[in-house]
Amino acid sequence: MEMNILNIAYIVAGFIAVIFIMFLLTIKTERSLPNYMLAAYLLLFALDTLNQFFTYYLYPISPIAGMLISLSVYMMVPALYLFVKSSIFRDFRLTPESLFHLLPYILINILLIPGYFLVHLRGNFTQEYASEVSGSLPMMLAYILVYVQIVIYAVLILSELRHYKQLLIENYSNPNMGNHQWLLQFILLVLVLYFIGLVKNVLRFSSSEIIFNYASIMVVIGILIFVSWVLIKSLKHPGMFTGIYSDMQLVQRMLKEPDSSTKLSGESLQLIKKIKDHMEEEEPYLDSSLSMHELAGQLNMKVKDLSLLINHTLNQHFFDFVNQYRINKASEILSDPENKQVTVLEVLYEVGFNSKSSFNTTFKKLTGQTPTQFRKSKLV
Repeated sequence: MEMNILNIAYIVAGFIAVIFIMFLLTIKTERSLPNYMLAAYLLLFALDTLNQFFTYYLYPISPIAGMLISLSVYMMVPALYLFVKSSIFRDFRLTPESLFHLLPYILINILLIPGYFLVHLRGNFTQEYASEVSGSLPMMLAYILVYVQIVIYAVLILSELRHYKQLLIENYSNPNMGNHQWLLQFILLVLVLYFIGLVKNVLRFSSSEIIFNYASIMVVIGILIFVSWVLIKSLKHPGMFTGIYSDMQLVQRMLKEPDSSTKLSGESLQLIKKIKDHMEEEEPYLDSSLSMHELAGQLNMKVKDLSLLINHTLNQHFFDFVNQYRINKASEILSDPENKQVTVLEVLYEVGFNSKSSFNTTFKKLTGQTPTQFRKSKLV
């Protein structure tokens, strides 16, 4: 095999992926499963990236081993899905049911038993036969099925991320959107890479070798960018996979349960008053990590009941409900002449925010002014 720039780039990308896999398997973190699942995905990714080398060096020695490695591409997107699930939910565990995701890989191998594996075992496998198989209709269908699988899992993953974002907003006063944002960026980058790969594989069966080579160059550049970005991101934020607990439910789902009352009764009015009195008197919102679970514990209420009252009855996300008290408190501080020397940054941390951008956005949304403009208008 000729060692051109393209092949060298593939080797570099594979090498970076292997180094990153070693890092993921050895780093000590609070939750190791997301690291293991990401390592599994990157291993399969590296095998797919270096597939042409396996085709050239391994297939002549063992066509069966070469095909088994090539078909491992059917495990890539399931591994990606399990990585996302383990990153979102702190209590996610691999179970016997998780083996269901291996089904496509197992089925495609079973389908190749008569026309590929048995041919080799009988000693009838020749170079001419291998070339004929690689360009056959079944192999083209195998490529198509890979991308059908990608589309199905992409829908599942994006649905999980959307669900995750809603849970964060409904249950946390300062939701860890960094984890959600990183996962979304990661998945979108993967999907772009798969799209470029799809174009390349379509061109594989065309007569234009030049166009195919250009597409291959785009793929290898994309792979290098992808692997390097993931490595840098993970090194800078090794504890990013915080996650939430899987028993959290969205209000829409709670409302479908038989015992969920949606009417504004006298009892619910009293509970709402109790919640608001507690917020004003005890000021729990000053805690930047305040969550629905913690507030429910302070009020001796069920998390489900509190969530329904805030997210449904008051028609506010927990994030917005808590932040209106924080902004009210910030407004008091900023309009007090005695606090003229207190900076806006100090104020935002004091009232429970942990992000300047979030504080400025929320403040302007509720008051119509930035914190600085508000302070100037009050202290004139």
